Amino acid sequence: MALPTDEELEKLAKAADSVKPKAPAEVTPKKEVSLSQSKQQKEAQDTAQKSAEGFKFVGERTKNSFTLLANQRLEEFDTQTASAYLVNDGGIEHKFCYVATSVHAFRLDLASVLAGSASRSLLKPYDWGRVVWSDGIERLVLVVSKPDANKLAPSTSSPFTPFSEEEIKKNLIAPAIEILGELAASDKTFRSFRISNIYVSNDDTRKIFFGDAVTEPPAYAQDDIFETVESAMTHISARGEGTIADDIYALGVLALFLHEGGRPIQMDNTSLLYKKLDEGSFDALTAGLNLSGSMRRFLGGVLRDDVVTRWNLDKIRSWAGGMTVDENRSQVRKSASRTVEFLSHEHESLRSLTQNFNRNWRKTAKHLAERTPLDNWIKQQIEDNNLDVRWTSLVDPFRQVQGGGVKSGDDVQIARICMKLDPRSPLRFKSSGYMLDGLGPAFVEGLTHPEIQGQILEIFDKKLHREYLNRYKDEDDDALSEERLKIQKKEEKEVTIVSNFLRINAAGYGYERCLYEQNPYLKCFSPFLSQYYVYKLSDILPALEKIASSRKKPETLNEQHFISFLLARCETFPSHWLAELKTTQGQAGIWLNIIRMLSHIQEKTKEGPLNQLTTWLADKLMPVVKVYHNRKRRAKIEKKMTAAAKSGMLKDLVDLIDDEDERKKDRAGFIEARRNYALFGMNIKMLTKKKDELLSPENSFGRKLGAFVCFVLAAVISYITLIAGFIMP
Repeated sequence: MALPTDEELEKLAKAADSVKPKAPAEVTPKKEVSLSQSKQQKEAQDTAQKSAEGFKFVGERTKNSFTLLANQRLEEFDTQTASAYLVNDGGIEHKFCYVATSVHAFRLDLASVLAGSASRSLLKPYDWGRVVWSDGIERLVLVVSKPDANKLAPSTSSPFTPFSEEEIKKNLIAPAIEILGELAASDKTFRSFRISNIYVSNDDTRKIFFGDAVTEPPAYAQDDIFETVESAMTHISARGEGTIADDIYALGVLALFLHEGGRPIQMDNTSLLYKKLDEGSFDALTAGLNLSGSMRRFLGGVLRDDVVTRWNLDKIRSWAGGMTVDENRSQVRKSASRTVEFLSHEHESLRSLTQNFNRNWRKTAKHLAERTPLDNWIKQQIEDNNLDVRWTSLVDPFRQVQGGGVKSGDDVQIARICMKLDPRSPLRFKSSGYMLDGLGPAFVEGLTHPEIQGQILEIFDKKLHREYLNRYKDEDDDALSEERLKIQKKEEKEVTIVSNFLRINAAGYGYERCLYEQNPYLKCFSPFLSQYYVYKLSDILPALEKIASSRKKPETLNEQHFISFLLARCETFPSHWLAELKTTQGQAGIWLNIIRMLSHIQEKTKEGPLNQLTTWLADKLMPVVKVYHNRKRRAKIEKKMTAAAKSGMLKDLVDLIDDEDERKKDRAGFIEARRNYALFGMNIKMLTKKKDELLSPENSFGRKLGAFVCFVLAAVISYITLIAGFIMP
């Protein structure tokens, strides 16, 4: 059995420290039922009644109406990210639905492909939509066909009656390659072939139905035994879509389970991974099993660790049809002539050793600080595997600094060592692993697992992604398989997008932008949208209309998740709108730019009048109107603003505020008013001086009186003239 990792030991220690004897529970006297308790009881009764009646929703694909029967659970069909309930659509065909229970998005692009599948051996997606649950929160639901079948095995350790070779060919291989052929034509993968995800008919035919592949990220629920060695090294949220070759491998392991009537090897996943890496998957999984020559050829073809020589769908189809399959060149393994012990485990290859390095990276850093026999073993392996690596340069950083303990940068250097010694593996860092084409679900996982978010950010901050992409730089494209080239190009594309967004420190960028860019069907996690399942561009305005009609409205829409979601779902916003989303221009200015964005969305989605939303946002724009200097013009615009709000069209609000002619007129009037104000001040000074002269003792009383009256009239006329034409701010 494998030793616990550094992280596991730390968790055990913390758990031990936290165990304290609990004080006896206090006995509290019974109290009379309060009004609030009565209200809660009534709400509970209402909820129970509503659950019995069912929750109604409309499918987005077929526009059909469905009733989710919340009191009729189907736990046998539950997945790690969704709960199953019976559903009624008024028809005779049996259906049920999955209700999302996690932060992860459904693979709705895969659902669209599988909905059109010709296969009858599938829990076929039929429709999807949103249902308002008893707590008032919207949840995503997926409607699928319900087979007349039962789950074969609830877990990998559950035994069952073995399948014959002919049953495997007819009931497993034939329908599986039909589904995979359809998915390959659409550039999709299934990634959910496992023993706990198949259902067997309730008759003697033992027909197999493949379970859900939509409600979870690719390979998220796969036990490591069903995954290639590369995928088994990877965190479950970062395994990525992969290719059909990954599905073929999982199909081979599933066939072996059916043949043996359960798990073919009793070994924990960590030890099994080391065994696969040292001996090869086929030998590790089939050692000591009684297999026919035909079955051995099939498993030997589909369980090859080298994706270049692994059987494709055509060869599997030929084998299932009883035809002779041309053998690929034999798989040559680079195993050591002798083993090496590291952290109480015997290793036969660099691949298993580097996996141990990553899994226990802190202990590895301390160990590599000293020269040991491990150095010579690794150097010999580097030579035998023709790797262009200088071991001394890789371990120098550990040996140049005196003193024990883990030093800053050790984690990065261990990651570099793993890349150099085993370039075929995922990017491994701090005991975990990441397929760079699978970062989308990993970003989502990071929302609830801070350590995952931290690792992703560190990988990009320390530029490990660049080093990882360059791991094949010395190999010609011809030397790489078509499958590997395909994944590498996808990795380069995804990494470029992510790294660009992470390095920009502005509204709508950073981790949140990557989150929504990499997950096109993910809901928006903005706090003020928490009650709604908003995942499409067309979902935004209807949700905001409901928020606008409620009593509790957010103080601002300038929230990082919301802005990032808008930018990810709509790529046609003018760049200067984003640049102006700064607090330095005041809340009114921020509201104006967000309303511009929402107006743009309304034009794109053709969403009808939104009276509640425009009324609410018009009020937010009033401070912008008050910057107009001319009172009459300001009153005129405020009146127009009220009318525009009633129209329900955001463009009317924006056009009114952005009316450049009105702005120019107001600006010109303001300049003229200031000029006249200055002239008025000069006139006052001049008249004051004249007044003093006219009222001097030398002048007669009549002349004094006339001069004074003239002075007063001149001042009044000047003042009236000024305020009649202009107004100061």
